[in-house]
Amino acid sequence: MSTETIKKLLGGSCQGVIGQLTERWDKELFGALKAAGGTAYSNYAVGYDNVTVPDATAAGVAVGNTPGARAARRRGRRGGALGSVPRPTVPHARARTRQAC
Repeated sequence: MSTETIKKLLGGSCQGVIGQLTERWDKELFGALKAAGGTAYSNYAVGYDNVTVPDATAAGVAVGNTPGARAARRRGRRGGALGSVPRPTVPHARARTRQAC
């Protein structure tokens, strides 16, 4: 997904994002996420080579990834991005999710 498309999708209100390895997250996107009120970014990948962590830190955005994502895919468990997250990457994320549902 392009940087401009991601910025458009963030809109004016976004608490966090689950991104893909193919997206380059740097100062521009973390700034847009912060402007939308976001405080968390999780990379749907084992590593985070596509994420400029110092830019996330400067924007006050916590960064996480999905350990075991490749192993789950090899075993055929494809529950989508949220199904592969083993635990919340942001304090109180579970409580917020339950309240929103």
